[in-house]
Amino acid sequence: QLGDLFACQDKAKVFVDLYNQYDALLKEKLGSVTKLNVYVEGTSSTPKTANNTSAAHKLVTGAGLNNLYAENETQYPERNLEDVITKNPDIIVKLLGSSATLDDATYGEYQTGLAGVAAADNGKIILLNNECGTTAIGAVIGRLYVAKFAYPELFADVDVDAVYEKLCTEFFGKEYTGSGAYFK
Repeated sequence: QLGDLFACQDKAKVFVDLYNQYDALLKEKLGSVTKLNVYVEGTSSTPKTANNTSAAHKLVTGAGLNNLYAENETQYPERNLEDVITKNPDIIVKLLGSSATLDDATYGEYQTGLAGVAAADNGKIILLNNECGTTAIGAVIGRLYVAKFAYPELFADVDVDAVYEKLCTEFFGKEYTGSGAYFK
């Protein structure tokens, strides 16, 4: 319907087909996986996680993960480090604001802030730029980045950066400036 509105039906159809292709790929590869537990943190200046009513929840569950804070009554509860340590997530997903940089310094700073959480201490953190987290581009690419990070053996044949570049240049008229994710 947006294709009709903006008189670009062909392009909209190609985008929907691409979305459906990768949505099906995620479902196929993740269908029988034992879900890892995740702590997901949003872009807020105050560290907050997300419950099952949030876009961040849809991102991580769409990548085959179990959100440890899904049932929290507050949509975006503030981080309680002791609680995160107790819940002991397998991995951590951090959504970064638009001005943040995906690099060693940002990774190290965030990792230090979660000292004591085994996933952080063991380097099981993925940083996602804001665009790849919960935007229209993120509906496809964010889930692919997180799934590939969480289950690398299942997604070894998927070049997520190439998919991201295609989305940027062919559908959103943006220059591709590099990976939308950072992890070690």
